Amino acid sequence: AIELIQIPVHDTCATPIPISGLGLFPFDNLGAGTSGFDGGSAMCWAGLGGPPYSDVFFTWVAPATGSYDFAPCSNVEGTHEVVAHLGTDCSATCVDASSGDTCYQYATDNVARVNATAGAAYLIQVGGIYWSNETDVGVLEITPAPSPPANDDCSAPMALFGTGAYPYDGTGGSDSGFSAGAGSACDLFAMDQDVFFLWTVPNNGDFTIHTNDPANWGTRLAVYAGSDCSATCVALDDNGLNAINGHYHQSLIDLVDLVAGDMYLIQLSSGGPGTFYIEEPVVPPHNTCQTPQVLPGVGNYGFDSVTATTSGFDGGSAGSGLCYGPLALGPVMQDLFYTWTVPCWSDYRIHVSPIARFGTMASKLNLHLGDDCSATCVDADSSAFINHADSSIELSAPLVGTTYLIQLGGWSPGSGGSGTLQIQKLSPNCAQGWIVTAKCTPAQPNQSGNSVALERLTGTAVGSGLFLDASGGPPGAFGFFLVAASEAPPASVGQGLLCLGLPIGRYNGSNASHLGLPQLNSLCQFLPPNGDGLANMGGSSTSGIGFEVPSELPAPYAPGLITSGDTWLFQFWYRDLNGSGLPISNLSDVLEVQFP
Repeated sequence: AIELIQIPVHDTCATPIPISGLGLFPFDNLGAGTSGFDGGSAMCWAGLGGPPYSDVFFTWVAPATGSYDFAPCSNVEGTHEVVAHLGTDCSATCVDASSGDTCYQYATDNVARVNATAGAAYLIQVGGIYWSNETDVGVLEITPAPSPPANDDCSAPMALFGTGAYPYDGTGGSDSGFSAGAGSACDLFAMDQDVFFLWTVPNNGDFTIHTNDPANWGTRLAVYAGSDCSATCVALDDNGLNAINGHYHQSLIDLVDLVAGDMYLIQLSSGGPGTFYIEEPVVPPHNTCQTPQVLPGVGNYGFDSVTATTSGFDGGSAGSGLCYGPLALGPVMQDLFYTWTVPCWSDYRIHVSPIARFGTMASKLNLHLGDDCSATCVDADSSAFINHADSSIELSAPLVGTTYLIQLGGWSPGSGGSGTLQIQKLSPNCAQGWIVTAKCTPAQPNQSGNSVALERLTGTAVGSGLFLDASGGPPGAFGFFLVAASEAPPASVGQGLLCLGLPIGRYNGSNASHLGLPQLNSLCQFLPPNGDGLANMGGSSTSGIGFEVPSELPAPYAPGLITSGDTWLFQFWYRDLNGSGLPISNLSDVLEVQFP
């Protein structure tokens, strides 16, 4: 049977449906096209990632002078954008935009707000969030905006001293637009309904600022060095999925080596009330897989395991015995843990020198892929008794950005002692050839329980010379590649995390057709039976597998070419199902590629 989908009559900015007054107004964007209408300024929805998907239009006249909020409310969490334009047709100019869903208290910017005079007419645009590609039945809610708080602007922050818990309420906050200048790290996301605080550092040291409240509002948090609107950006976090006491969708910023008396401007964007915290972090010991010591790069690192306990951690290899059991002859005794991230393209050796306590003692060394207790065993080496006390593992050109958990210790109870952990770079030059760095990894799990990981294949001279593939996806699911010039803090999109900075290009059929460049179409399908590998459906692979990245770049970077020395970041968007079996999108990890 063929299902006919009715195109809504208010599918374009030229044919809006009139609505009036306050309250709830139903919408249904099923069958609507994506107009791309931006009210004369793409910056109006730049912080949302792109224009509304499958958008519909209304006209509305302000009943009285005042401030009004426009918010979407639908059956699916966080799936819609709403944009308010001054005017009644395609000549209307953009005023404000938002994304999210007030029904779920989900996004930091879930209302579009206008300051209107009585009788002023507005064009209201409603559609799916740019990356979700969702259509749905819902209502547009129009309400008077609440009064703004006293600390609604960077010129009037609330003073804070010391550490502790501090309440905030962004319900009535206006959109200040403060970001310390276009192009700064704090300009990556729109900080809507934001409030400001001025914090004085109580003592020298490290501090953490984070949100963590029972209401679980989505938050965005920015910190600036300075005391007023001239402050400069330090850091930004957008719903960083930080697990703080079991809470997610919160924001967290670590500040190191602060000086007593210095002042910092804190900007907090939220859809409602909550609490944020300023704390001095407790430095954990590194003798468990939960609290490893971070190693900054290659070099020699002294250790002392005399007082360390025995964790019994095996990296999931109890059956194979690689890091525990028959091959490893039991657990690593009095073990210590470290994390190390591959800094550049090279071969490496991880080496443990003799553990010196009662003469020369034997050592054990395990290597796991990951950075905590979920890491999986990769390799192991155990020294012979007495005469050969060194343990060593070599890595052949591991992917730049990959993080390993290093576990070291002795053979038997009482074998703890002091020694040196050495990480050596064996290749003379890190800068030659491709520099490929994994970021935003591991990606969020999909319906198959796996996380999709990107990889660079070899054996192509097509286009830019970059050949991309992916593994761990739902077999049969379709997707395409994205490209950006920068990384951004992880942002929840569908069931995944988008880690690319704006603007973002898409290698899809729409872009390829628009630019007349079929090689820009990276449409792929995960291969059965386990989703490892991509079948190319867009004709952009000479082998039919993966995606051979062309030299040409898609919009918004078009016209443009990838050239030697360029660095570009790639991520794969694909279809997925949520826990209820409903269609949703997901994303892979990111590969940052410096082209030779």
